[in-house]
Amino acid sequence: GMTEGGAIVVRNGAISIVATNNAGIDGRLSAGGSTRHGGSVSIAAANNVTVGAGAKISARAAKAGAASAANATAPASTAAQITVAAGNDATIAGSLAAPGAPGRNGGAITVSAGADASVAATSVLSAIGIGANSSGGTISVKPTGNLTVADGATFDVHAGASGDGGFVELSAGQTATIGEIALNLGATNGQAGTLLLDPNDLVVGSNDPNAPADASYDANFATSGGSVILTADNSITIASNGEINTTLSGGQSGSISLTAPSISILGGGQLLV
Repeated sequence: GMTEGGAIVVRNGAISIVATNNAGIDGRLSAGGSTRHGGSVSIAAANNVTVGAGAKISARAAKAGAASAANATAPASTAAQITVAAGNDATIAGSLAAPGAPGRNGGAITVSAGADASVAATSVLSAIGIGANSSGGTISVKPTGNLTVADGATFDVHAGASGDGGFVELSAGQTATIGEIALNLGATNGQAGTLLLDPNDLVVGSNDPNAPADASYDANFATSGGSVILTADNSITIASNGEINTTLSGGQSGSISLTAPSISILGGGQLLV
């Protein structure tokens, strides 16, 4: 429940929680879609938002029976949506799910914070496709301050039986520290998805003695065909034990893109496509 005053509104497949101070969610929130629009869950607080390890938040795709012309090419308003917005810190430790459905793409999960954001090992964020003609959705975690993602946190935007993998963004206005995450960008009958990292200074791996004191550290990535985009305001370093691997056995490898004023790939660092 909310730790301070606010409002909960449930109307036509939408749940809106607005707290004037802090919001803490440890229970179940589920928003079903209508025949025209996906379900929507919005949690906002002027101070902190905490989604506890026991929380299960879901927004479902629009129901079958909606106009077929609005299926895979439907405007964003028809997709399921989960939004978490904190004026200060956002802490995610539970499950956030915005799945698609046959003929419906996965939804959109957005976490923003005016200060810092953290994603715990127990977290599962998923915007998957389900069935035929169902691409993965989008997941964005982007605080103004620092971002910390623990080892074991799950981000899943894989496609359904047909369709493309989705998009995952893990960015920060300051420092991002990303552990060994469980990442699924896959597509069985389509193109795999994309991972974007966008901090100030970025180090992939850990062996860079010359890294800036406030550099972001990201674990090595193996995407099984998904593409990786790294962009930094100042610098990107692939450390001597750093590796980005987008190869897919028996399938098409993803691309790797690095953009920054200064880019270094140290001896032993590897980019594999």
